[in-house]
Amino acid sequence: LDLEWLSFVLMGLLSLCVVGLTNTLHAYSSLNRLKEETILPDGPKAIGAMLWAKFSGTYIMGLFYSLVFMIPGVIVHLHYANPNPIGFVFTLCIPIALGLLSLVFSCLIAYIVFVVSNRIHNKNLLTVILSTGFLASYYILYEKSQEIFNAVLSNAAAVALWTKRLAY
Repeated sequence: LDLEWLSFVLMGLLSLCVVGLTNTLHAYSSLNRLKEETILPDGPKAIGAMLWAKFSGTYIMGLFYSLVFMIPGVIVHLHYANPNPIGFVFTLCIPIALGLLSLVFSCLIAYIVFVVSNRIHNKNLLTVILSTGFLASYYILYEKSQEIFNAVLSNAAAVALWTKRLAY
């Protein structure tokens, strides 16, 4: 069936989801801390340098989380796909690129959440509603995960064709 690449793609998507969530939370807290640090009466601050330092820490943390998922995917891909030298280099560059991609998206999402949360007056009610919605969707996804995994395995050829059409 020529599905050597499918495990690599699935690990990449899983990595992107987990890293996107953790990076979003970390970037949002970094924006809040930056807001608090800029109003301190210590004198002028280089906000760009502070932002760079906070988001580079977010990238490094996201890269470590990404590597937890991507190292097994890279090992399986390199073992079964036997890529040429250019494919080998690109296989090793994918985790770095995924980390950068998730950093960009999570910074955008964190900025939107930061702006919206600063404009809302009753934050406690919104926090309770969003937390309840997140937990409900998490448990629903957790309950359905075995069915989803079995469906992917039973229709591997169709999933591979759909993924190839989507990616290429």
